[in-house]
Amino acid sequence: MKKLILYLAKKFNVNIEKEIVKEVIKEKEVIRYIMPNEIVDGNVYVEGNLTIRGSLVVRGEISVFTKSN
Repeated sequence: MKKLILYLAKKFNVNIEKEIVKEVIKEKEVIRYIMPNEIVDGNVYVEGNLTIRGSLVVRGEISVFTKSN
């Protein structure tokens, strides 16, 4: 069937182009422990529970997102 369609397309000068675009997104879980007195620059995203033993000092903003049922 494929050969017949390609033959007819060639016979009647029909341009058949097939374009396949495949986008692959891979997520990788990285576990990193922060050492005492270590400074983390940049954005930090935590999915799951965050437990802090001690104090938390923030210069800037804290955003909290919650799910509403």
